[in-house]
Amino acid sequence: MKDALEYFRANLVNMIAKYEGEYVAIIEDKIIAHGRDVKKVYQEAKDKFPKKVVFLGQVPRKEALILWENVSSLQRKILQASGLFTDL
Repeated sequence: MKDALEYFRANLVNMIAKYEGEYVAIIEDKIIAHGRDVKKVYQEAKDKFPKKVVFLGQVPRKEALILWENVSSLQRKILQASGLFTDL
């Protein structure tokens, strides 16, 4: 089985261009629904694939990514160790 979280991480930059600020529903390695209302996105995904596990993620806005450029290397290491930060 393909990992939806890994797909989200690996394709985040591309998703920002298309789904900026939206929620995406991913099954394995495919985006199957997207939109601004997380409940509707989830329901659309479950309607299409009722027996599958759905990964939901929110694609950040470009402005949110700019903030990470100002994180020092020490802060970055602390955030990475805690699982709160991933380099793209």
